Amino acid sequence: GSSDNEDFTIGKAASVTTVTISGAPFIYTGSAITPASVTVTGAGGLSLSPTEVIYTNNINAGTANAAYTYAGDDNHFGSSDNEDFTIGKAASVTTVVVADAIYDGAQHGATASVTGDGGLSESLTVTYEGVAPTVYLASTTAPTNAGTYKASASYSGDANHDGSSDSKNF
Repeated sequence: GSSDNEDFTIGKAASVTTVTISGAPFIYTGSAITPASVTVTGAGGLSLSPTEVIYTNNINAGTANAAYTYAGDDNHFGSSDNEDFTIGKAASVTTVVVADAIYDGAQHGATASVTGDGGLSESLTVTYEGVAPTVYLASTTAPTNAGTYKASASYSGDANHDGSSDSKNF
């Protein structure tokens, strides 16, 4: 009788990591936006759906990123993928509140504020214009004389919110 043997090497197979973004468009909410799903596939039936996605810049409006790195295993090399996604600005709402008054020689004006997602809540400066009987240029001084006036306020927006405005006649 006789025998023989030979060693041979089985090399690691490649893996493929895929990050997928779903649910767009995304709008600023003040909270982290986490829209990514991940799959890792490879030879021999490798099929994973990891949840440990690494996000960067995923709270404020702008470009965010979702990434995942698979370290590999005994039979597969590691792989990674990342995808950018955009978070758009949220709307803002400007509200002017006025109450009609009767002439008494005192100033009668309005209040204005802006609100929006993510905790936006600010007071705004009101601008007044005379409508009738006398028209005068816009001023931040509330009127004292009898007449019809327009109170206006505007919010120019910020990094996370679009601008808005409102006006009321009184």
